[in-house]
Amino acid sequence: MARLLVALATVFVSCVCSQSASAQVPWQKDARNPVIPASAGEGYALNPSILADAVGGSYQMWFQSRTYDGEWSLSAAISDDGVAWFAYVQNPVLEAGPAGFERDGVASCDVVRVGSEYRMYYTGIEGCCRSSIGLATSSDGLHWSRYAGNPVLQPSATGWDGEVVSGPRVYFDGVHWFMYYRGNGGGFVQTGLAISDDGLTWTKNPLNPVLPHGGQGEWDEVGAEPGGVFLDHGVMHMFYNGAPPGGPESIGLATSPDGVHWNKLGASPVLTGGGPGSWDGNVAAASVIVEQGRARLWYSGNEIGAPGWSIGLATTTLPSIISPSPTSTMVLHAHPNPFATDTEIRYAVATPGPVSMRVYDLQGREVAVLADGERAPGVYREHWNASRVDAGVYFCDLRTAGASHITKLLIVR
Repeated sequence: MARLLVALATVFVSCVCSQSASAQVPWQKDARNPVIPASAGEGYALNPSILADAVGGSYQMWFQSRTYDGEWSLSAAISDDGVAWFAYVQNPVLEAGPAGFERDGVASCDVVRVGSEYRMYYTGIEGCCRSSIGLATSSDGLHWSRYAGNPVLQPSATGWDGEVVSGPRVYFDGVHWFMYYRGNGGGFVQTGLAISDDGLTWTKNPLNPVLPHGGQGEWDEVGAEPGGVFLDHGVMHMFYNGAPPGGPESIGLATSPDGVHWNKLGASPVLTGGGPGSWDGNVAAASVIVEQGRARLWYSGNEIGAPGWSIGLATTTLPSIISPSPTSTMVLHAHPNPFATDTEIRYAVATPGPVSMRVYDLQGREVAVLADGERAPGVYREHWNASRVDAGVYFCDLRTAGASHITKLLIVR
């Protein structure tokens, strides 16, 4: 691949500095920022998606690019250290397609690798104001084939995501696929969730938006858009960007025990821009890699009031951002529910000690024992195969030494 790459020179060097006092996490912005300058896209380079090769020690990036007067497209780059990047000389790797949902360009994407296959979930642009999410696959991350069933996620008929479904961030836990997306129905921008068993057919979560915009006067009042997601000790973490009315964009952090119920970390962002005149006065759309006890965050940056976006890198220690153990014992999520024969139940344990999880029918008869033993604080999952019981309503009873929680399960055949 080396002969198909061209170096991306940085446009200037700034000092390595800690984040401002308004942020809750001490980030170090790289001295060579921006690591992907706007010129890499001939005007715009933003919304990075990063994969790290644990064996080869290399990094791959896909980012949204555009000339000042052109259509949005997607480009690729590779790096040995995550700082010095080389762009694919045949960029862009994905452009506007023949399908109506992407006829006016393709934008922000997220790439997941499963075995030898790359899956790119990308935004398709239709006209001025509508977008949906499509899927493309690749064996090398450079040459892509569109999925025949596109788009895989579209705006709802009405409501908070009735016009825009875009900016996917996808997490695969080995069993289920979680897609966090930017939704807009003509009001505030918020984050929704869709879940899939195969990465092809997606179901929007009934609790959407799972990460709403902030309230009046809060730093993310204008919106909450999803960024990079990672898992640590059973707790999911998601970076997201927002802004106050008329104010600069910043990046916040939210945590979740189950990927569905999210809590924002504190009342201020964790990463803010460099101020007026800096290349990253606005910061947004981050992608995260956790390695060797640190979190590396590649983010979009823009000079306030100016055109063009670039991509920078900031780093912090993992203990600065990881969430503590769950604070309550509860059933978090049963998926699928309703179900025909099999479901997976996630639950949180707040204190160490004996844990019991049993399933009962409407007559109070015990039909299954899913857990019975000691557990340390954390998030767990249990599988239930219900093929030997009749369809109907059942109750999952989770008990610890100091708490209990009951959730309803529905078998439909």
